[in-house]
Amino acid sequence: MSIIRDTGFEVYLVMLTLLAMPAGGGQGDPVLSGGTNPPVAVAMELTIDDFVEQLLKTNAALRSAEASIKAAAERPVQDSALPNPMLTFSSMDPVDSYKYPSSMEKRYAIEQSFFFPGKRAARYAISKKGAEAESAMKSGAIRETLLSAKATFLDLYATRKAKALARSESSVLDRLARSTETKYRTGQVGQQDVLKVQTEQTMLRMRLLDLGAKEKELTLRMNELLARSPDTPVGELAAPKRPEISVSIEDLLNLGDTNSVELAAARLDAEKAGLAVGLARKNWLPDFKIGVEYQDLRDGEDTFMVMAGIELPFARGKNMSELREARMQAIAAAANAERMKRLVERQTLEIHARVKATIEQYDLYGRELIPQAEARLKASEAAYESGKADFMDVLESERFLLNARLMHVMSETEAARQLAELECVICIELKNIPAAGGATK
Repeated sequence: MSIIRDTGFEVYLVMLTLLAMPAGGGQGDPVLSGGTNPPVAVAMELTIDDFVEQLLKTNAALRSAEASIKAAAERPVQDSALPNPMLTFSSMDPVDSYKYPSSMEKRYAIEQSFFFPGKRAARYAISKKGAEAESAMKSGAIRETLLSAKATFLDLYATRKAKALARSESSVLDRLARSTETKYRTGQVGQQDVLKVQTEQTMLRMRLLDLGAKEKELTLRMNELLARSPDTPVGELAAPKRPEISVSIEDLLNLGDTNSVELAAARLDAEKAGLAVGLARKNWLPDFKIGVEYQDLRDGEDTFMVMAGIELPFARGKNMSELREARMQAIAAAANAERMKRLVERQTLEIHARVKATIEQYDLYGRELIPQAEARLKASEAAYESGKADFMDVLESERFLLNARLMHVMSETEAARQLAELECVICIELKNIPAAGGATK
């Protein structure tokens, strides 16, 4: 999960550097295009849920993990199976007159080894716990892949919104350029104000180039996730749903304890280690074998023989060492399960706190900071027009507004990312959890 956060941070750092934000609608937006043209059919936006649904059907890593889970389920039968029976044939004649197939004596024998009663069941139980633990870890890998895919979706959405802002801001800079040029021609301002606007316009074009490269990179990543050709266009992406969480922290902790696949795998490993101690004790008990043999005698009466053998477990040093190892492994596995329980609890609390703070920031940007920044820009422009403010005040106000709008989008997508991360930790979709109390606690 840390890899996912680092990737998102990189995208947002680029966006911050580029001073970009989502626009209400650009020139290329068919929904907002003006005029009297007839309505244009707009392709349905791809939601993050639709993207995940496609991913589950096409992603090679997910198919590999699912196949591995099914493969692991076949292992207990193999690990607890008896050894294959041994069929032997022998032919005997004097050395100087050996003749086959009419040799003097031919023997046909078959032998089968058996575990001491209880060992086979113990082997099956141990292998089953191991297979279940491996399946749980593979399920965790599937959730990690889905989390990474959701992060890519959100990054691409945010990058496109940033491009839309950068394009829309060209009109703002054009307006400022016209104003400064008029003032420059009338001698009200110096040439430096005109050059400042031109510099901003050049920087804007550079930002669009960087954002275009980032969009291309994320598009390639999405096509790779969907097992599509790299040049397949990715359509419009729907905005993430309004970030919210209505489950109490106590319920989240309980859900994590119940559903976390990493915690489940650690507990299964602990159970497996406990069963291995029991098997190590049983290994002191002897295994045995039985067999039958038929003797075909050329010059005498054929005979039939029954054989039985028993293993003599005299290697006490080996058996004691095996038992001590199993006990230490059981202690280690139990400690690891306890560690994983604390880790899931900490991750749940940390992400819950981050989500709550990000949602509050999202609301604060939209409710207060953006309106304040818009008012500040208007006041700065009015003061500049009346000669009461420096042009740098106008540019700083514009940049502040851009940053506020960008941070609003960032908090929106970051909250969606954090909610996806929380779902990955507790291993259940929040939308499938009934709201308890209807508010974050």
